[in-house]
Amino acid sequence: MDKNEVLAAISELTQSEQITKEELLNAYVSAKGISANGATGMEVIQEQEDAKHFNVSDILYYIGGAIVFIGIAVLIGGSWDKLSDLAKVLVTLGLGLLFYIIGVILSNVNKFCGVSTAFFLTSALAMPVGLFVLLNVFNIETFTAQSNMMVSLTLLLIFLASHFAFRKTVLTVFSIIFGTWLFMSATNMLFNAGDLEWKYYVYRVMAVGLSYIALGYAFSQSKQLKVLRGWMYSFGSLLFLGAAIALPGAVWEIIYPGLIFGIIMLSIKMKAKAFLVWGSLFLMGYILKITTEHFSSGLGWPVSLMIAGLCLVGIGYYAFYINKKYLAKYTEVK
Repeated sequence: MDKNEVLAAISELTQSEQITKEELLNAYVSAKGISANGATGMEVIQEQEDAKHFNVSDILYYIGGAIVFIGIAVLIGGSWDKLSDLAKVLVTLGLGLLFYIIGVILSNVNKFCGVSTAFFLTSALAMPVGLFVLLNVFNIETFTAQSNMMVSLTLLLIFLASHFAFRKTVLTVFSIIFGTWLFMSATNMLFNAGDLEWKYYVYRVMAVGLSYIALGYAFSQSKQLKVLRGWMYSFGSLLFLGAAIALPGAVWEIIYPGLIFGIIMLSIKMKAKAFLVWGSLFLMGYILKITTEHFSSGLGWPVSLMIAGLCLVGIGYYAFYINKKYLAKYTEVK
């Protein structure tokens, strides 16, 4: 049966109401190997349409909000020294709160719900500056762990509560950013980071990376937050593997390949290409690092390069094989 005969048969079955649109979409989703996670074909297609909408309109909202913030910063910066303390607070923290209130109002109007994203973004960029200006007005040091902790905690509480109230992606993103900021500043204050070795910072970055991966998995269970799943996996893998490769010592050189292959196996388990991409890249970097440090002097630099090159080719084929066998048929909604 050729294509035209199949289409004619489908048309006939549709006209006689023996087959529905939902059944056709379910068959399409199943044939394409798209992971529906219990959703119907109509829901999967709608999620993909929503993702496309996010990739266009929401990005434009983000860009617009960022440009508005830059314009305000340039305008205020030109006359900053001429402003009084009260005026400085009003044009920073005051504008941030004003944009936040406008975002809240617009988010409750269906017609302008998407536009509220730009105002929430501008508010999230302006409010930290305003809070530091407020601390400075009250003669509180702004470049300390305590002040950073106060500012980040205040912002986290505001935007986390806003996330649960309005369910906007931009609010979720800034909740993660301010939460990360709070973690870094709180651990700085707790352990007096200025007196600790640089490895302390590396371990914290690894912890942040793992938390991002965990958040990505949690987001994959939510229709509204699934759009952030791939981003969290990517940033989590980058931070975790990037920090771990910087740790010195023979123990970490032995452990590190296990961490990489664990990340690559997660790509198969969670059907996320981000793990495969970053795992493969850092495996290549690890091989180059080991070759340079331990084999270049004994084998000679040209021979070491040849060995490293062959290993990279093997990794490339291995990544291609995994992608083709386990991930090629999977369509990840971002």
